[in-house]
Amino acid sequence: MKAIRYHTLLVEIFAKNMKESAELNIKMADFLEKLETQGLHLGKHSFEIKTNYNIAIKENATYTDQILDALYDFGKLDEDQRFLLLNLSFLPAEPYTLEFINSLLATETSRTDLKLRNTLKSLVKKGWIGQTEGNYRLSPVVQDLMLHKNKKNLGVDSKDLLDRLDYILDADAYNLLNSSLTDADPYAKLIIQLSKSLDDHPSRSIGALNFNSGIYYRNIGNVTDFKNCFENYQKICQKLLINEPENLDYKYGLAISFNYIGNFFLETGIGKMP
Repeated sequence: MKAIRYHTLLVEIFAKNMKESAELNIKMADFLEKLETQGLHLGKHSFEIKTNYNIAIKENATYTDQILDALYDFGKLDEDQRFLLLNLSFLPAEPYTLEFINSLLATETSRTDLKLRNTLKSLVKKGWIGQTEGNYRLSPVVQDLMLHKNKKNLGVDSKDLLDRLDYILDADAYNLLNSSLTDADPYAKLIIQLSKSLDDHPSRSIGALNFNSGIYYRNIGNVTDFKNCFENYQKICQKLLINEPENLDYKYGLAISFNYIGNFFLETGIGKMP
């Protein structure tokens, strides 16, 4: 309920889905797990339901996935709107200032601060993004659907964002190189959701970002997020090695991930080795 912001239609859709699931002897826990792993689109598990909404939109949309597609018609977005909306979908669904968004995505030519502001305003006007007190926030529902609709090209669409974050959080073996720990904090907080969004699109860039964020978290003494970042780095290197088993950079990265986790816990005496 909280994740879909108590949206009346979505509550109705998934309440009826759970009813259908019960009739098929699908346990609620299994159904909720399916929603968690597959997102709001249920594919072949989408059920035909009765709802007044499919009458209101005057379209043939009687299945849950069809209703979601009609409710959130991404085909009406221009490329600037799609790019901005998708890149915000990579981040935690939290409020962000225009200044912060610009620091992640603005360029001196094609995506200037002013152009990004105008694109944000157009998305607010169309109801895709909420705006309160100078902050912009994406609904988790729109986030999930946006990632689903663009799932084949998430790696390409995230490249500029990853490159910018890798620069901001660039680190050597011990310290950040371009940012202070204070300045790096809001950017490092993006890494967990970003890694989750790109789980099926491993790359050198997302691996480097996990490494850099791990260095940041080690330096501020955050053991949990340090460990999460280097475990993500480890998994990304393993995935990359499947396609390039002889790549020395990926092999080195994998070894580094084990080394950092092991040494840190041995040196601090905090926790146990996984």
